[in-house]
Amino acid sequence: MQLLKILTVLASTEAEQINYLIKLGTFPLTDEFALEFDDAYQFFLSNIDERKKDNSINKIFLDKLNEIDLIFIEMSNVNSNIFWNVSSLNLTEWSKIRKLAKEALSNISN
Repeated sequence: MQLLKILTVLASTEAEQINYLIKLGTFPLTDEFALEFDDAYQFFLSNIDERKKDNSINKIFLDKLNEIDLIFIEMSNVNSNIFWNVSSLNLTEWSKIRKLAKEALSNISN
């Protein structure tokens, strides 16, 4: 599942994230993280109705995904590119995303 892949990347250390970007060929730009998350999250949301009916999705997991999405939205609304370069990976916003991604991964099942 693409969502689990990007959550794993988002939960990774700063060094691991940099290596991921180098392998993708997008280094030093970090906007790829937001783009990959958004694609996977939107696809997940579009398919959630059936899964929700059988209660197989943990509410905490959904909340963490939503929090990550909101941080990315806030970061995108800033009128500068401060968040979209590897030098930003040590900022509070990226630390919050790492923490939330770890929490989401630990709350996938009920």
